[in-house]
Amino acid sequence: VAAHADDAAKAPETSFDGLQRVESKRFALAWVREGADLSGYTKLLVLPAEISYKSKPTRQRRADDNFELNDSQMKRLRKSLRDAFKEQLVDKGGWQVVEEPGPDVLLVRGGLIDMIAHVPPTTAGRSNVYLDSFGEATLVIELYDSQSHQILARIADRDAAEPPGNRMGWDMEAPAEVRRMFNAWAKRFREALDAAKARQL
Repeated sequence: VAAHADDAAKAPETSFDGLQRVESKRFALAWVREGADLSGYTKLLVLPAEISYKSKPTRQRRADDNFELNDSQMKRLRKSLRDAFKEQLVDKGGWQVVEEPGPDVLLVRGGLIDMIAHVPPTTAGRSNVYLDSFGEATLVIELYDSQSHQILARIADRDAAEPPGNRMGWDMEAPAEVRRMFNAWAKRFREALDAAKARQL
């Protein structure tokens, strides 16, 4: 919570692309284009999620605690993120996902930035490691009009996937704590879209 407060305090009132910062009940940071009206949108054109590390990760067990996910782990992480948002937006929110732009289509661009994976790679003869967090990342989502490509809104929020208590954890293939973090983000994003008609992002 303190980190979120610090991020909000440092954020500019006007973004580099002309969005105005607004107070959000759901995300640490939110910007909206003045006069933007999302009430006419019923469909989503979703670009593939982008995932980037906070700094160059390693596969070595070093003290910097920023480990590189292998291809299989990264694929499962992307799937978990995609599934969480599909469940909230499509299954529960009634949004339709389409492949082509249109007058009622929002273009959604998002992903995880500044990711840190705290789970070491699998090694032979490894000793027990107790983790306070499986990892952390900042969720960033941008909304565009799919035809004009004008940006309408941006949200950002940082969180960590923390195990209940001090327990051992090794695999970053979307354990329950990571899924809960993604599900919470997706639920709040669906609520923000629903509330955007009243300009309460």
